[in-house]
Amino acid sequence: MPTPELCNQFAQYILNRHNQAGVAEADIRAAVRDFLIETGLAEREAIDMEQSPASGWSGRVDLRTRDIIIEFKVRIGDQINPAEQNVTQLDDYLKAAVDGGRPQRFGILTDGKYWILRWPGMGPVRTQPPNAFTLSSAEHGLLLYEWLRDQSQALEERGVAPTDEDVKARLGDGPRFESHIRALTELYEAKRNDPTIALKRDLWRSLLAAALGQVVEEEPDLDRLFVRHTYLSVVVGLAVQAAFGIEIEATANNDPVALLGGQLFVDQTGVSGVVESDFFTWPAEVGGDEWIRDLARRIGWFNWNEAESDIARILYESVIPADDRRRLGEYYTPDWLAREIVDAVVTDPLNQRVLDPACGSGSFIFAAVRKYLAAAQADGRSSAQAVGGLLDHVIGIDVHPVAVHLARATWTLAARDALEGAVADGEAVSATVPVYLGDSLQLRAETSGLFAQQTVTIPVPDPPNSELEFNRELEFPRALVEQADWFDNLMTRMANAIENGEDPAWALDDEQVGEGADREMLEKTAALLQQLHEEGRDHIWAYYTRNVVRPIALRADPVDVIVGNPPWITYHQTRAQVRLSLEDMSKSTYDIWTGGLYAKHQDISSLFFTRCSHLYLRFDGIIGMVLPHSALQTGQFAKWRVGKWRQVQCRLDVLTPWDLERVEPNTFFPIPSCVVFAERVENESRTRGLPRQALRWRGPEGGPFIRQSVALHDTLGVHASPYADRARAGASLFPRSLFFATINKQKGLVQAANTQTVSPRRSKQEKTPWKELELPELSNQPIEAEHVFDAHLGETVAPFLLLDPLKVVLPLSKDTAELEKQDPGWYGVNPQALGTRMRRRWRVINDIHGKHKGPNTDRTLLEQIDYFGQLTAQRLQKSNIRVVYPQAGRPTAAVVTDEEAIIDYRLFWITAKSMAEAEYLIAIINSTAIWEAVIPLTTKNWAGNSRDVEKHLWRLPIPEYDDSNSLHVEIAQAGEDAAAGAKVLWDEIRAEREDKGQSTSVTVARREIRKWLSESSEGQRVEELVGRLLGGQMG
Repeated sequence: MPTPELCNQFAQYILNRHNQAGVAEADIRAAVRDFLIETGLAEREAIDMEQSPASGWSGRVDLRTRDIIIEFKVRIGDQINPAEQNVTQLDDYLKAAVDGGRPQRFGILTDGKYWILRWPGMGPVRTQPPNAFTLSSAEHGLLLYEWLRDQSQALEERGVAPTDEDVKARLGDGPRFESHIRALTELYEAKRNDPTIALKRDLWRSLLAAALGQVVEEEPDLDRLFVRHTYLSVVVGLAVQAAFGIEIEATANNDPVALLGGQLFVDQTGVSGVVESDFFTWPAEVGGDEWIRDLARRIGWFNWNEAESDIARILYESVIPADDRRRLGEYYTPDWLAREIVDAVVTDPLNQRVLDPACGSGSFIFAAVRKYLAAAQADGRSSAQAVGGLLDHVIGIDVHPVAVHLARATWTLAARDALEGAVADGEAVSATVPVYLGDSLQLRAETSGLFAQQTVTIPVPDPPNSELEFNRELEFPRALVEQADWFDNLMTRMANAIENGEDPAWALDDEQVGEGADREMLEKTAALLQQLHEEGRDHIWAYYTRNVVRPIALRADPVDVIVGNPPWITYHQTRAQVRLSLEDMSKSTYDIWTGGLYAKHQDISSLFFTRCSHLYLRFDGIIGMVLPHSALQTGQFAKWRVGKWRQVQCRLDVLTPWDLERVEPNTFFPIPSCVVFAERVENESRTRGLPRQALRWRGPEGGPFIRQSVALHDTLGVHASPYADRARAGASLFPRSLFFATINKQKGLVQAANTQTVSPRRSKQEKTPWKELELPELSNQPIEAEHVFDAHLGETVAPFLLLDPLKVVLPLSKDTAELEKQDPGWYGVNPQALGTRMRRRWRVINDIHGKHKGPNTDRTLLEQIDYFGQLTAQRLQKSNIRVVYPQAGRPTAAVVTDEEAIIDYRLFWITAKSMAEAEYLIAIINSTAIWEAVIPLTTKNWAGNSRDVEKHLWRLPIPEYDDSNSLHVEIAQAGEDAAAGAKVLWDEIRAEREDKGQSTSVTVARREIRKWLSESSEGQRVEELVGRLLGGQMG
């Protein structure tokens, strides 16, 4: 790498030419050429000037390297903004080069100071880094060098160590990445209806949905995700091969297909199951040779011999945008936590078989492999012995098709020293990486019979665009499937026979399958495989079948230790096809379903923990898994915490659970977490529930940590306060953009009587797909004023104070302001109760909702807004005194005195019998004393706010207001005084901040009022009285 001084020296020459009066393009070109040569970005003989971009073109490119065209101008345009004709000229050169089969894939337009990057099909000019660069001074010469280096495979520094930063910069989001994705997308679009690609994409989607739930069905662009997953998987496969010394660039030039199929890797290393023909090898099957070569050259930048074992995770985070990962709920366990858990439960690594049934990118796999190999070395075992033992001692399964790629790469790189050591010792290595694509729950959505008692059936998706339903299945005898290695060999032989035009029955003879029912079943399956081959849909089946049935074989040979991080999705978030089966398993098979108020919060992580203990853990074996923090004490986990799960019993006190809520910042999971351990016991009398204490970890992510014992509070108990029965949730006015509105000023000369002009109120908090909708049909539309209501939600409630309400448009009766349902009616509502404009609007928003709601959303729009009667209840119990408080975050309450106001579902509300009772309640709810009392009962959400405050608040012994109780009366008076003071304070602060153009959001209001409460006599009086109330009730 050149020195900064050298780069700055030649950058100064470039700027001198740029600033020189009367300078010619050739002068700037000469200065840039010298920069390229002197900094080592290109050799003198590798640079061509004034060459045609392709044969038959009369135009001449100013400067050309192996894969970049540079076009020079005295001035490219208006500073960094290039003139259109200059961009068009460069784009034409690039298109000619690509059409002519030349390797120039990128172009640069420059005048020496301003540099614009282009590639074929790029679209509008981008003037921000990394797509542009400004050489503002000669001191930025090194930055120019790095920018040019990162755009080209010819202007490059080779042998770079694959650090996190460099991998993200060169293989992750950026111009080169966009170019690779664009080319792969074009290849996919051209071949997407090919039977093999269509089948692979369909199976990929099915497995991804099994892993991530209904969010996959709602993903707006699955094809985009499939292309990115393909890119990621190919990159990982190439990187692993390069790490083992395979010359991927040379191989790509001669036989690119061999790189994706994996046979070359097997031949050279003896290791299979790392790179093989699967969902993502389709570019090699549809003419993507040049794309593979280009990508191999890019990956060849790095010295992969220096790769860290977590390179798969780095690549994943570089390729899949953070927003996509969050939306899909993909979070992987940090290495430090996986290592801590493995160290806690793997106490005899040479004799304990370890399984991670949800292995993700392989964090636990890495920790377990390294621990086993360290023990093997300490025991004096040879590298070959260590590899042989490792194959049976560290196993992974995941239903996520990309996660399996990552975990296999992690397993292989973690074991690389032992694998290479065995070869160096002259030992022949023959190993199949024991990480499998499979459903650890042994529950598949397509058919309830996949894991039937004697037969394993795998459904075959129908061909794309087929009008017929074939209902075809591959069937295998369960007893043969349980012979895992034998079954793998059989499937491989059958696939090879079909591929070579031979009779697959020969494979049955080779594997000595005798006459009888088993052979008849396998012959039938072989015939179907031949038929799929004729349809062009066979390339995936050997891989898919060998992997997806592996959990069955593992069930027949249980392990000593299970570790991992199961899926954190609720039953409601799972696919509709499998949801009932999961619920039934939770209820009937294991009796861990709590239901009731907790139904919407039920999380399948506890079912996963239980199911894996049942299927794969031997008696006296131990399991340790990361779970949501709520597993320690909240109601939806209450039955699970007992440890008696009908078909399996466990001791949950085998190790003290870990409370990780105070590990901050929590950047690794969406909500706080914990770790729970259990030992499987054979006798129910040995069953023990979860201890009532946990080991709380405090400290920064990764440590060091302070660990201390803390008490746990089971929150399932009976509510201690009578207000629990009086509290109700607000109405689910969702999607918000269909209901919440802003009032517009009428632009015309006349406004129809008793109408208001409204437009949708948009918010940054809107979710897909609603945030993408422009909703012109609802904008600037008149609506009867009788259908426009004030509404309160979390953002309008501050301590002791209501902020300005929002506006909401609802199909409530224009006469009674009640919800008049009628079946069938007008989308469920009595049309005569609506004004003509509201009637039209109700049809429009129902149509919008029906078109864009998720496939697993069964409720109509009316059922949504009146879910559990949440809207009807507000209209039937109209009262001019209601207390409202949010369901999450610090308890905050205010009084609503408008009986027509609508309460949103983010708030809970209680009808007060008097203003005194309302002031009594808001004094209690807003107090610091109540906050400190409720904190131990709550968990935090992804934003760090306490969840389910509305539920746990009334577990505290807060008595009903009694006007004959002097303390109650004093608290009510204190509440009144605090409310009056808060209003005066906020009126002053708001006026001052508005004059200065500063925010007056609810965040500011809450902060300022709480600060005042902590310092004022009114606030201190509230704390004194509420403290006395709680002390008397709780002590």
